[in-house]
Amino acid sequence: MEVIVEDTVNQYETLFLTEDKENFFRYTMMKPFEKMWQMMGAPLKAKEENGYDVLMATQMMEV
Repeated sequence: MEVIVEDTVNQYETLFLTEDKENFFRYTMMKPFEKMWQMMGAPLKAKEENGYDVLMATQMMEV
């Protein structure tokens, strides 16, 4: 079993400073979990505009 530790604190600091927040979140923060998202049926990038993807899935998980 391979365990990968993500430095989310540093990633969030960078996220707040970057212009392209959606792509940073999608490809930097969620890419390591791509296999999990695929198993849940949520692609990293939607096939069509405003389609279902990891951005929408994470928003649906918020309490």
